[in-house]
Amino acid sequence: MTAAAVIDADAAPAKNRRQLAKERSLARLKTEGRFLFENVGYFGVGIRDIAERMGMSTGAVFSHVSDKASLWRLVMDGPPPSELLAEEVALVEALHPGWGWNMRKMGGQYIASLTSPDFHLTTHGGLSVTGKGDSPASALREARIEADRKAGRA
Repeated sequence: MTAAAVIDADAAPAKNRRQLAKERSLARLKTEGRFLFENVGYFGVGIRDIAERMGMSTGAVFSHVSDKASLWRLVMDGPPPSELLAEEVALVEALHPGWGWNMRKMGGQYIASLTSPDFHLTTHGGLSVTGKGDSPASALREARIEADRKAGRA
């Protein structure tokens, strides 16, 4: 057996048209799903919306993912937003207008930071608080409670 024959034997078999079409469909699903999630939001988008944007049936979408949450995980590389997190964001915006917030994950824990509009690192003015939790919603809730306590609302 020649060296060329060994290389050919180890090569992956060529993909057929159906496999190539499925790969193109998945790539398009990722692109269109990400576009809608970024521009409309998780709660404003349904599988039907994504399928319509792709010009495909909902069944074609479901051939790649089992539900909207799994599509989010596929295209956004993280857990989908929760209604609890949306409620916490609404509470922060209502109780602390103008405050900024940030979320990050360190290991298995989420850390939320809230800063008042007058917060400055150099002058140490304003308030900056953090909260930790096992979900984004619980971390933001802890930060909001701490902000309320420091602002004299709790």
